[in-house]
Amino acid sequence: LIAQIDALGTSLLTITPSDSVAGPGATLPTSAAAMIRRIGPVTGAAGIGDVAANVYRSDRIPVADTEAITVYSADPSLLATLQGHLASGGFLTAATARYPAVVLGADAASALGIDRADGRVQVWLGNQWFGVIGIMEPLPLAPELDRTALIGTPAAIRLLHARAAPVQLYVRSRPTSISAVQSVLAATVDPAAPQDVAVANPADALIARADA
Repeated sequence: LIAQIDALGTSLLTITPSDSVAGPGATLPTSAAAMIRRIGPVTGAAGIGDVAANVYRSDRIPVADTEAITVYSADPSLLATLQGHLASGGFLTAATARYPAVVLGADAASALGIDRADGRVQVWLGNQWFGVIGIMEPLPLAPELDRTALIGTPAAIRLLHARAAPVQLYVRSRPTSISAVQSVLAATVDPAAPQDVAVANPADALIARADA
């Protein structure tokens, strides 16, 4: 586990609405990612947003059988920020983010019985067909994304009437500056109410397991 932590690094931070404002509909400012990227040691920042939709293997699956897969909109830079990898296909780009294209997390792809992303496989998402363009490998520092379906923010807004505001941000920093970056993130995201912003280092959970 210690070797895994060393390989993954501890330079990833997550940002969510704090417990005082968390709940259905809680979001972060739409300008947050752009503001964070202005912090010198930050090397990447990307967000995900809620999408009120379910995803199925076909349009004939009963509505109740959602396989507990969550649909999010995602920035094209998300995978690079997470330093994640693809098991098949490619990730969202500025071009594909505008169209009905979806990238599946590792567990989501398994639940749907999909093992390839060559453009010929489609899923029924939000009552319309989306082409599967990518399947991610498991994300140890962001396991909450393993059972998700990710679509582009422009497509989510245009096709599924989603909001542009993110519900979570992922921030990658130079390792030597992680503490300094962490200390200014809340005020950078929401200068008027930094107490409404929660910042965490997902590596802390792995380190706690190693110490246990």
